Amino acid sequence: MTKPLIRIQNIQKKYQGRTILAGPSFSIQPGTFTTLLGANGSGKSTLLRLISGAEFPDSGEVYFKDTLAQSWEIPHKRDMFYINENIQIESSLTMGEFVEKFRKFFPRWHHEFFLQMVKDRRLDMNAHYHQYSRGQKMQFNLMLALAAKPEVLLLDEITSVMDVYARRYFLGLLHRFCQSGQTVVMTTNIISELQYYTSHLLLLQNGKMKLQGRLDEVRGGFVKLRFPHGSTHPLLSRTDLRWAGVNGDGSENFLLKKETADQLSVDENLIDRREITLEDIFIYHYTDAEEAADAHAA
Repeated sequence: MTKPLIRIQNIQKKYQGRTILAGPSFSIQPGTFTTLLGANGSGKSTLLRLISGAEFPDSGEVYFKDTLAQSWEIPHKRDMFYINENIQIESSLTMGEFVEKFRKFFPRWHHEFFLQMVKDRRLDMNAHYHQYSRGQKMQFNLMLALAAKPEVLLLDEITSVMDVYARRYFLGLLHRFCQSGQTVVMTTNIISELQYYTSHLLLLQNGKMKLQGRLDEVRGGFVKLRFPHGSTHPLLSRTDLRWAGVNGDGSENFLLKKETADQLSVDENLIDRREITLEDIFIYHYTDAEEAADAHAA
């Protein structure tokens, strides 16, 4: 089995007395596209900062290629880029001038690829960073990271400031980045957009790792059921059946763990054969029984 690129062991982190991370442990293999999901305030951004070495845990260990984050050397840090929407470049240089200086620090820099991205997204390299829109700033930051060819990209809520065309363009590049052997760990509040790019899933809840694994394996642990609107089927009284959305014909979808569905010998006519989505999985784990009942009643 391939050695993990990133290993997290029982990390704890508090801010002002409030526990943000309460001991999650997991590993990330090279060449994977991992989506990190969680409700607002669940610790996603904190976790990425700890992996990047921008912050250190109160206890527990963060390893990158078997090296503790606290002891990373500068050349080692070039193997990992951490990008979030708050990054600002303070420079009197135009972005073209900035890139000429920036690229010298990265021995794997792919300048032709960078110029192609600039052309594709029509960024003005004679402009200054502060002249870019929020979406253009994020695109420029991603171009720098991709052209530098690091081993890992840590991306924190980067797509919310970009238009739909830019999101599609860069998600395609990130997918190819992973296909070539590099690794992406990405958080998002726009869950549906990562549906066809994610290979692995991490789900944080209450500071702990609620779920982790290959997306296809996680999906395989559930069955999606479909009931006509207003149905009174006995299964709908189960607290472990979770509402997952409304269809165009007014029918409603619910998720049930596969092992439970098998034990109950659920009627094949109730099973919805459509793919279980990231949103379905997220809703299942973040909806309690009372909320599920309220959603169905509505």
